Formats: sequence, C-alpha cells, structure tokens
Amino acid sequence: MKIQVGMTSFSPQHGYGRIEKPMVDALGKAGATILQDHEFGWDYRLLWGYPHSYIISKSGYADDIILHTMFEFLTLPKHWPGLYNRYRLLWLPTRWCEDVYRNNGVTADIMVSGYGVDEADFPELIKEREAHDHPFTFLAVGHQFTDRKGSHLALEAFVKLGLKDARLLLKVRDPMVKSFSGKFKGEVEVVGGFLGNNEYWNLLAMSDVLVYPHWGEGFGLIPLEYGRTGLPGIVTDYSGPTDYLNDDCWLRLKMKKGKPDPDQLAAQMLWCYEHQDEVRQMGRDVASFVANEYTWEASGRKAYQKLQQHLGG
Repeated sequence: MKIQVGMTSFSPQHGYGRIEKPMVDALGKAGATILQDHEFGWDYRLLWGYPHSYIISKSGYADDIILHTMFEFLTLPKHWPGLYNRYRLLWLPTRWCEDVYRNNGVTADIMVSGYGVDEADFPELIKEREAHDHPFTFLAVGHQFTDRKGSHLALEAFVKLGLKDARLLLKVRDPMVKSFSGKFKGEVEVVGGFLGNNEYWNLLAMSDVLVYPHWGEGFGLIPLEYGRTGLPGIVTDYSGPTDYLNDDCWLRLKMKKGKPDPDQLAAQMLWCYEHQDEVRQMGRDVASFVANEYTWEASGRKAYQKLQQHLGG
C-alpha cells in the first residue's frame, strides 16, 4: 500500500506533532510504502488533525484520504460529523473515541489503533530514581494551570494533605503558575519552559508518582511515556486512557459530577505516600508493561494490519 503523508502544521510538542513522525516511520517498517507530500502515485493520503483542516467540496467525498483524528470530550462540534463523513477512513486512537464519534452521528468507516513510546526519549530510570536522594515526590503536568490535565487539582489535594517530607513538582508552561511558586514553603516547585532531554530525565528520576487527574483525553500518552521510565501514577479512569490502564501500574481515579473526584484523589496520594514500597513495585511493573506492549514498532504493525483490513492492498 502506497501512503502519501501530509505534513502537519503542529509543533513537536503538540499531540499530533508528537506522534506523526514515529507513527509514519513505524508504518514504513511494517510494510507500507511511504510517499512524502511532494510525491505522487499514492493509493491513499494520510492527513492529521481536525475535519475542517482540509478543503473538500461541499458535495464531495474524499475517497483517498485517511484522516487521523481524535477528540477529548463527549460532544463533537455541531458541524464536525458531516465533515468527517466525507473522508474515506477515520483513524482514531481509542475505542472511547470511536464510541464518541458514533454517538455524535459519524457514519464514516473508522479504524482504531493507538500509539507507542520511544525508549530513546523515555528510557528506564528505575535505578536512577531509587538512587536519587529526594523527598517523596508527586509530579503533575499540564499546559495551562487549570486545563483538562488537572494539575491544579493535584495542587489542591497536595496542599490539603499537608504531608511531611513530601513534595509536589508542577511541570506547567503557563506563566501565571509562577505566582504560586513562593507560597508553599518549598513543598511545591514549579518547573516551566522547555526542558532538554537530560533535564527532563532528571525531573522524572526525582519523581515517585505521576498525578494525572485529567477529565478528557483522546489517547493520553503521558502516563505511558512516564511509565516507560518506571514512574507509576494516579490516572483518571475515563476517556482514552481506559484502553490501557491496569491495576498493576496505575491507581484509577474515578469521575464525580463530570470531574475527577477530589476526595479520592487526595486519598490515593496519601496511599502512595504511606505505601512507598508498593509504589516502587508499581514502577517496575509499569516499565515492563509499556516496554512489552506499547512500542512504536508494535503499534505500527497493528495499524498497518488494520489499514489493510479496512482498505485492502
């Protein structure tokens, strides 16, 4: 199968930008012939993003386009289903996304295939973590401080607990979060801006538990990426991550009235603090799980097999 790849305009830090190159490389290794966007002779074109990102005539049908897309919430924008139905195949990363699209009136053909983690970007750091002299450390991440990844919920729970010899690291790019950095007597540290590999690995090596109280993910790569290094976590048992969460590697946080349950979040953080040996074992388990089940090579093989099933060739 010859697949022309349309280059995205997303940055490498954006969700689509992060998965485009490794997935295309993995498809090529699985047997697909990859054509760049200036090359012709394709069977299908693989595009990335939202349904309105590409021009298709109002009455048209793009019978050669595979659109890789996703959504993080239950209700698609009103005009999206009609646009999605003009594409030959929608490639979604999770079964949860498929349910959302069908429930919103999308009738186009859908295939479901997820992602992988590159060991070069997220190496195992178990020995480094265990050798690192640091207080028991929770790590929360996000773009904006109050975005759907829930870093502010992690902060609220941590402050509520008032644990001794414990720390919360907030990796948030939002400049406003800097105003919080001096208010908690050193127990809360804000890490902002871009981190190089060594800085990033050091951040993960000095962390013991990821706190990820999100309320909507199309897939949710972060728990898998950090898990590859041996960092277990507390992750909301909702939306995209439900495809991979298991009880050996993560604590499942429930939703309550449309948001992650703050009382359960605090209780789970306290459990981690009081059961540090069990947390370290979860770290060893999650590193093994991701290394065995979520490589890009395996994800590429699975995706290419599904493309052949849906499209032939």
